[in-house]
Amino acid sequence: MKNKVLISVVLILAILSIGTLTGILLSIQDEPLVVVAEQGENTDENVLVVSGSGRVSLTPDIAYINAGVETLMKDAREAQDENAMIMDRIIKVLKDSGIQDKDIQTANFNVHVEYDYSDNQRRLIGYRVSNNVRIAVRQIDRVGEILTAMAEAGANHFFGINFGVENQKEAYNEALKKAIEEAKEKALLMAAQAGVSLGRPVAIHEGQVPQGVPFGKGMMDMARRESAAAQVPIMEGELEVQASVTIVYEIK
Repeated sequence: MKNKVLISVVLILAILSIGTLTGILLSIQDEPLVVVAEQGENTDENVLVVSGSGRVSLTPDIAYINAGVETLMKDAREAQDENAMIMDRIIKVLKDSGIQDKDIQTANFNVHVEYDYSDNQRRLIGYRVSNNVRIAVRQIDRVGEILTAMAEAGANHFFGINFGVENQKEAYNEALKKAIEEAKEKALLMAAQAGVSLGRPVAIHEGQVPQGVPFGKGMMDMARRESAAAQVPIMEGELEVQASVTIVYEIK
């Protein structure tokens, strides 16, 4: 009898011990995991971010003329034939002026039906045919001459002139050097005024922001001017190649 009572007591104590241990384990699992960063780890607080920009001025060496012919006639075939005849004459004048085939490109060809909706009625006006070309002129001083020749050959739509530089790589590299030099000067000045030592550059970004998305890789401001057909004085002026850079320095 005593043995049975002793066994029962042992079993009860064992069950209570298991329950207590389980509760401890569950309470441990329910506790949030806290990770404490070690002091001295690298953070973004020990860096200096500076930006710089550089500019190089260039004289344009190429011009792009956008011009064409529009014809409006009652008959669609006649409008197209008339348009083609005038455009052939323009292209011949361009070639006679020394413009190569590779520098003459059709930019747009369109046939549009036009109606008159006055008096609540639709009346056919005719068919408008547009044929526009883009011409590269590699002799800037001849742009006015080319425009006048095109107008005399029948061109009646001029959409403007874009001046550019064929090879911008060298100028852009020079502008980029200037941008880096400016950024370095800013970093040295800011570090000196803040009482810290400038360390090595840890990141260099081409552009103005350090998010990995560069802005304005040497974008050029093209000069655009509308031209009249009679007398065409052209002033190409200068273009500016721009570059920017952002540098991240360590500071101590």
